[in-house]
Amino acid sequence: MKDTNDFSSCCVLVVDDSKGDQDLVTEWLGEKRFQVIVKDSPKAAISFLKDSSNRKKVDVILTDYDMPGMKGRILAQHIQDMGIEIPIFVHSRDTSLAPCRLLSGERIFCYDKLARHGVNAVARYWSQRASGRA
Repeated sequence: MKDTNDFSSCCVLVVDDSKGDQDLVTEWLGEKRFQVIVKDSPKAAISFLKDSSNRKKVDVILTDYDMPGMKGRILAQHIQDMGIEIPIFVHSRDTSLAPCRLLSGERIFCYDKLARHGVNAVARYWSQRASGRA
């Protein structure tokens, strides 16, 4: 039986313009043994994902909602429009944003308050996937 709490086989692409938030999210994901790739802007993430060999490395994307130049919601839409089928979780520290499904697709979710909630959502998703429930 597969260990649904073993996240070492999952690579998370973290997209966040804040170095402090990047460090926090990377630390929290590291505590759960996720592999982490960090990009500091939506444009850097898109450029990274355009390369199919890079895309194959990524299992889940965790992106900030509010970034200069492109909101996380728009980044998620852009990634979907590129035909990339990677689950995308969008987080925000803006507590006025209600948790919501951003698009009609099943793969994009929004969690509010702290990036920690996004990390926990990624862990729940990966556990459900490992157990065959995702």
